[in-house]
Amino acid sequence: LARRPRLRIDQAWALFLSGKAAGTKEILLATRRSLQEEPGLVQDEAIRGELATLMANCASMEEDVQQVMVEVEEALAYLPPEDHIFRARALNAAGGAHGLAGDTEQLLEASQEVHRLALLGGNPFLAAHALSMIAEARFHQGRLREAGASNRRIIELGADRDVVVPPPFAGMGHIGLAAVQLERYELAEAAQSLEHGLAISGQGGIGYKHLDAYCTLARLRAVEGDGAAATAALERAQAFAPLPLQKVHLAAYAVRVWLMQENLPMARQWLERPYPQQMPIVIREVFEATRARIVLAEGNWAEVLALHDSVVQSADRETASRLARVVEMSLLKALAMEEL
Repeated sequence: LARRPRLRIDQAWALFLSGKAAGTKEILLATRRSLQEEPGLVQDEAIRGELATLMANCASMEEDVQQVMVEVEEALAYLPPEDHIFRARALNAAGGAHGLAGDTEQLLEASQEVHRLALLGGNPFLAAHALSMIAEARFHQGRLREAGASNRRIIELGADRDVVVPPPFAGMGHIGLAAVQLERYELAEAAQSLEHGLAISGQGGIGYKHLDAYCTLARLRAVEGDGAAATAALERAQAFAPLPLQKVHLAAYAVRVWLMQENLPMARQWLERPYPQQMPIVIREVFEATRARIVLAEGNWAEVLALHDSVVQSADRETASRLARVVEMSLLKALAMEEL
């Protein structure tokens, strides 16, 4: 393996798809060291672009916006123009970085180009992932109909394949659709979508959407009044949240579940776990919205108003357009003002 960089890159990619970002990065760093120590190990310089592309995707999973862009720049410098798939993968990481930095419009633009290149290169999995990014952006914009449509396009993309069993990437569509259905209070449909999504994704060992799936399942069970099932789903979700900022995502759902069960001490305990001091702007919005829910339950109306102003100022910018967050914070502000 040490003398076969391309094989190691394939090994790293397989780990990445299974949701093991930490193991992926270790292999890639070791491969990069090998190429630096022995430049003649490969004749095809494109491999350096492939390596940088996967490093960019790892940095995206770690939500390190600055490092993503460094790796993407190197990737695009080495990758030939005709390498549609790896260029699409590099742009996919860049799109995720734009999203974390708060620029939803740049995220959408990048994801649409990823979708085009992926189809051009004959990679339906990558095309499906781009549609998933678009659907998530539309969801945060509060455009649920469009989010649902993008997720259904993923499912249709899987149905187009000449196979009896849907390909694993189709599971992303079902999982994303479940979040939309839950937001629309279509509980039975959301439950069915989650069941399909987890079953289909699991067949291919594709694990990086499982955090979203189990978080949505936890909220669904809490809404249905099944506290034990909600807690069990949160426990399952923890296995798919090894990275610090993934834990913030999980905490946002956990707090809502515990507040629905009127367990304020447990909600506060989740909020006070150790989280990174520095967070990308989108993650910071999620964290502050979560804090606003807790301080509202505690009766601290003034802090709710302050958190509202902070989050709305961030989420309502022209390039951000995260209307769903604005609506959420406005509702919390209304509840606080009702008590003043």
